[in-house]
Amino acid sequence: MEAFLSRGTGSAEAGARSVPTDGVAHGYSSTGEQCQTRTFGGRGGPRHQAAVAAPVRTTTRGPMPEKRRPPATPSSEAYIGAARAAVRLSRRIEVALAEVDLTLSQYRVLVFLANGESRPSHIAPNVHVTRPTVTALVDGLVARGLVDRQPDEADRRRVRHRVTAAGKRALLEADRAAEANLRSLADHLPPERTAAAIEALAWWHDAIDGALAAEAAPTPDPGAPARREVTR
Repeated sequence: MEAFLSRGTGSAEAGARSVPTDGVAHGYSSTGEQCQTRTFGGRGGPRHQAAVAAPVRTTTRGPMPEKRRPPATPSSEAYIGAARAAVRLSRRIEVALAEVDLTLSQYRVLVFLANGESRPSHIAPNVHVTRPTVTALVDGLVARGLVDRQPDEADRRRVRHRVTAAGKRALLEADRAAEANLRSLADHLPPERTAAAIEALAWWHDAIDGALAAEAAPTPDPGAPARREVTR
């Protein structure tokens, strides 16, 4: 009887060190893992304990991520420096185009004509010259056989301009001359900055397109009555 009581006492001590009133005690299993011991009451019989292994897991949190700072606004000096750099770069491209007997303005007109735009009124704002200047530029390109004129099928009063085969060859040579000039300049940049410098020029191309679209958009009349929406 004493041996039985000693075995029962030993198992109780191994299963749970203390049993609080909530019926759950914390102890350690035979493998050394922390576990919970739940106490159940039988029907009219003695209360007994059942150890349920529940290893306690601890989570370790890493360092909190740093908050991203908003991009810094370029200073006035930065904008001025960028403008001066654009002027110097434009001059470099102008020198490269002279090697293929094209001016910078002629090159820009050829680019827009090759992209499908043929009306001087639309070309003028893109090359930032007046409409009479665009007409004079196109006349020079027509005289050289780089552009030809064709009547507009939709409106006989208008004339459409098209880049000829010779004009396409001249444009290709101009593109290669400009590319070679930019590549020679990029050789003086760190390799990790070359791609960013070229992409930055493309971003300014998009900015100019956006500015021209905004300028061409109709300006709302503040004195005009507000349009009422009809709900059906």
